[in-house]
Amino acid sequence: MKNIKLLLGSAITASIIFTGCGDDTKETTPTAHKTVEQTTQVEATKQDIAVEKSKEAITAITKVVTSKIDEAKKVIEEQTPEVTKTVANAKKTVSKTIETVKAKIHEATAPAIDASILYRVCAGCHGADASKKALGKSAVIKGWDTTKIETALNGYKNGTYGGVMKGVMKGQVSKLSSDDIKALATHISKF
Repeated sequence: MKNIKLLLGSAITASIIFTGCGDDTKETTPTAHKTVEQTTQVEATKQDIAVEKSKEAITAITKVVTSKIDEAKKVIEEQTPEVTKTVANAKKTVSKTIETVKAKIHEATAPAIDASILYRVCAGCHGADASKKALGKSAVIKGWDTTKIETALNGYKNGTYGGVMKGVMKGQVSKLSSDDIKALATHISKF
């Protein structure tokens, strides 16, 4: 636009100069006007071409950007299920780790259980070394492994184990925690 104004200004100046130059100016003035008009048209055409090229460039860039956005959306859509699965697995792993840490903290902070004191109640029927049949009716528990003893004590506690001594034993183990039962089972298995 500045170029057009500059050209028009130059053309007007030339026109004024040529107008005051005598007879020759009459012949030159129309030619000068014609040249200025042609120059102005050429400059305007150049500007139109530049604008058109700019529009084409913007359109091309828009197509490329749109294409890249569409590609990115497609990748996101394809990766979403895998990322969701990975996050779910990570949550499970973290949850398990938290539970493990909680259990370790519980172990570390739980008061120590003296199973020999707990066994004193048992010794009255089973003997000091677990070698007697309780009240002459139960099996001798000396020689049982930890798992068998723990299973029996938990079974008595929840009512799923035992014969004639079931009622007596349920009363005895009902006060024991799962940690007490584990400690007691370990202690008895060492006789």
